[in-house]
Amino acid sequence: MKYHYCWPDGYWYDVRWLNDDPFIENKKYTTFNADKKTQDFIGYINEYASSYRGNNIILPFGCDFTNANARLNFENTDRLIEYFNAHNN
Repeated sequence: MKYHYCWPDGYWYDVRWLNDDPFIENKKYTTFNADKKTQDFIGYINEYASSYRGNNIILPFGCDFTNANARLNFENTDRLIEYFNAHNN
């Protein structure tokens, strides 16, 4: 693994690590951050993929002793994936 097997910085969604902002895709909120988080994630993927030769990569999203509240993690990750797919064709 290039950086270990934990989440990328900015995407740690777990009750034990409450330092990263949740993924907010509703533009009515002042905390809207979906565009920035998506662009940051694309940059992370491109930089991560540059270390591998194939067309497919495994992108780890977890870490030791995490998912104390798995629902929090999965809901934020699902929103990221859905927004990413809808806005990056």
